[in-house]
Amino acid sequence: MLHLGRKDMKHRVKMRCRAHKIMAISTKAGINVPCLRGFSANLANFASPNDTRMQLSILIPVYNFCALQLVKDLKRQAERLDVEWELIVVDDASQSNTEWMTEAGQLEGVSIVHNPYNLGRAANRNKMVEVSSGEWLIMIDSDAQVITDDFVQRFLDAAPLSRVICGRVVHPDTLPSADVTLRWTYEKEAERRMHPSVLNRQAEPPFRTFACMIHRSVFRDVRFEDSMQTFGFDDTLFGIRLYEHGYKVHYIDNPLLNVDLEPNPVYLAKVEESIRTLRNFRPMLEGHTRQLRVVRRVEQLCMGWLMRYIYKWFAAPMRRNLLGLHPSLTILNIYKLTYWFGYANR
Repeated sequence: MLHLGRKDMKHRVKMRCRAHKIMAISTKAGINVPCLRGFSANLANFASPNDTRMQLSILIPVYNFCALQLVKDLKRQAERLDVEWELIVVDDASQSNTEWMTEAGQLEGVSIVHNPYNLGRAANRNKMVEVSSGEWLIMIDSDAQVITDDFVQRFLDAAPLSRVICGRVVHPDTLPSADVTLRWTYEKEAERRMHPSVLNRQAEPPFRTFACMIHRSVFRDVRFEDSMQTFGFDDTLFGIRLYEHGYKVHYIDNPLLNVDLEPNPVYLAKVEESIRTLRNFRPMLEGHTRQLRVVRRVEQLCMGWLMRYIYKWFAAPMRRNLLGLHPSLTILNIYKLTYWFGYANR
């Protein structure tokens, strides 16, 4: 007969409570967690003090950005959870803003992984999955700021709803500075369209990587596209593959503040890069983005020549508007379409 000391007994009681909680979440979500099925037979293994399995991995991809405060805020919330957790920062070969990682790596429960060379946004997210061990993976962009005391807990509470949960990205209510008008105007309009109450009514709501929680089993079927090394549409393609494998994306009202609004010239350059990415990966994205549907319609009407004409003669005045104090989102959409035909498609 096995006899337990007081310390071991307290540990097993504590782990039994944790196991019951995770079991309840996993059962409601229809997820088979092997270490929790057959509770009586497997409790000893699950509750072993030497068990290194994690229930939750908090993952932050980083490139040339200081995420020290984000790491500290998430660690503070994770320490209040009744589950085993880890927090991993994966640095994609940053060339600047790296000093903070030394301090972050010394925090208990926090690990820093350095890629020997730059993998790109999509491949770096696959790397995060590979180096983590949690059943649930929370991915958070490095330019996020925690604005609620229960951000991590809200994700865990939502686990019964789906194997893929997305939160919200919000932006300052007032314009932070005059040089970020384009990104700020675009994102404030997008907040309305991307509210969970709107997205969850859609048959296939889009997937966003800014703040999401995904069950590890999903990555047996779906991965981010490693070959997508330029900016844009990596989350869109991942979402397409999710639906192809029968996964449903569910949004919850769990906001993070985006604190990295790029100056207008930088953001417009990223918009142009995203259009080139869309063109390069068109076969994979065809029929799944509004812009490609518009492009297809223009091609069917044989109006590409007109788009090239507009870009040739009006790109400069459109850019002046987009880089100014009062950018028009209508002009932005026209610029993106004509850029496809006038520059990116040449």
